[in-house]
Amino acid sequence: MKTVKRIIALVMLCCMILTPAAAAHGADGNGVPPEVQEKFLADGGRIEYVDVTCMGPGYDGTYTHWDRRIEVRAGAPAHVLPHEYGHYIYHTTAPRWDKEHRDTLQALYDYYHDMDRACYSLDETFAVLYAVSCTGATGGPLREMIEYAEDLLLEDYN
Repeated sequence: MKTVKRIIALVMLCCMILTPAAAAHGADGNGVPPEVQEKFLADGGRIEYVDVTCMGPGYDGTYTHWDRRIEVRAGAPAHVLPHEYGHYIYHTTAPRWDKEHRDTLQALYDYYHDMDRACYSLDETFAVLYAVSCTGATGGPLREMIEYAEDLLLEDYN
């Protein structure tokens, strides 16, 4: 079964296509769709730029779901804010995911967790992949999974 999941993840990676970031999402500088940013704010979310995150030195960003707060270390790499939005999307929508999309994320986690120490949980794996998707560098089933989660997030908002 583990081999099958790895094959699925590899096929998904092979389906990735490069598209301009502006084509994948709004060209607002961080790649997160404006609707997602608006929903985050409408949900009471806030973004704080800090010298040290609540997790301490060495952490470029954090997301706390209970108070919908994203902290980003001033000067952090560009992928950090989309990564933290990925946590928001995951925590807000994961309980409503269907089996197909849960299995897709599980296969990606199974594939990446041995290769990338940032992918140590389903939550972190989704956040890592979401940040990658915000560059526009995804396609195929991976892009579909991301769009599925965004659609679940926004279904009652628009």
